[in-house]
Amino acid sequence: MTMKTTQITEGLASLTIPRQSLRDPFHCPVFFNPAMKFNRDVSVLAFKHSMKRIGVKKAVAVDGLCALGVRGIRYALEGKNVEKMFFVDANDDALPFLKKNVKANKLERVSSIERTDLNRFFLNSETFFDFIEIDPFGSPVFFLESAFRRLKKTSVLSVTATDLANLAGARMLPCIKHYDARPLHSAYAHEIALRVLVGRVARTAMKFDFAVLPLLSFYRRHYVKTFLLCEKGAMKADDMIPNIGFVNHCVHCLHRFPSRRQKECCPSCREPLEAAGPLWLSELNDSKFLDALLKDVRKDHSKDAKSVEKLIRLLRSENAFPVSFFDLHVLAKKSGVSVRSVERVSDQLKRKGFQVSRTHFSPTSIKTNASVKEVRAALR
Repeated sequence: MTMKTTQITEGLASLTIPRQSLRDPFHCPVFFNPAMKFNRDVSVLAFKHSMKRIGVKKAVAVDGLCALGVRGIRYALEGKNVEKMFFVDANDDALPFLKKNVKANKLERVSSIERTDLNRFFLNSETFFDFIEIDPFGSPVFFLESAFRRLKKTSVLSVTATDLANLAGARMLPCIKHYDARPLHSAYAHEIALRVLVGRVARTAMKFDFAVLPLLSFYRRHYVKTFLLCEKGAMKADDMIPNIGFVNHCVHCLHRFPSRRQKECCPSCREPLEAAGPLWLSELNDSKFLDALLKDVRKDHSKDAKSVEKLIRLLRSENAFPVSFFDLHVLAKKSGVSVRSVERVSDQLKRKGFQVSRTHFSPTSIKTNASVKEVRAALR
């Protein structure tokens, strides 16, 4: 298929892309989404430091569902720690773009281009990988089992899910079907979505005697993303089980709390509860890993780097707080009071001795160890 092309630069990569992808990436025969540049900026930084974290100087990596190869090319160029990058995609239309981009960036020596289905690639490969990237259009769950079969004993798995409507509860049945978990359509639905994704990866990992530790996890626009350190070991996998559970939510009074098992009755108002899960209950980010990312990104003074730094700062700040957050606009409407600024409510809670943080999930929301009753009191 002949397509009009254009040249762009992203990070250190020089790329030939279909011109159509700049105006309508979702209907272009070769997928390239310019809006995912932020995701790739964060991912390049996380890739580099995750390999340092597991002590790999030269990584054997997979860019799964790579399309024209931008993510894997940037990993190889900017990470500077790639021994071999396997580019895997089954789209015949993408292959000429992928080959041209690999050649233009002088990466033939460290590249292997595989035109095949990603699951078939994993099942047929005899190589074990330090790093696997799964960035599909939709849900990544269809590739998780075969990916864990090819990960090294200590490795990193990077997963993106773009089926956010399912994960956030707008379409419940597909979420239950694909993630084996119930979502929660609530003010903090995007955090639940991210925790459902991490929980699904973790439960798949345990089937193969892997334990996972989320290094970096975040939500943005239409997707959720997580980088996970994976370690092989039956006992390590067993020890991970307490990290999986449910979030119980009361529609009546908005009380919410995590638990290992679903609860039926709200302890605050005695109304029936809704439960989301099973999902990941522990921290979504590793604080030491975030500190390393911050130290690195501060050296880059570009506009894009400032956006990445802002995200990492928010992740670092909110990491120690309980599951869920409070959207002050939603809570004010539910309580029948006027909206107050995030700063004023935060100051009020801090004066009462509570801890408070802004959250990357929503600009009108806070994370806090205060109860919903205390937050409502601060709104008043």
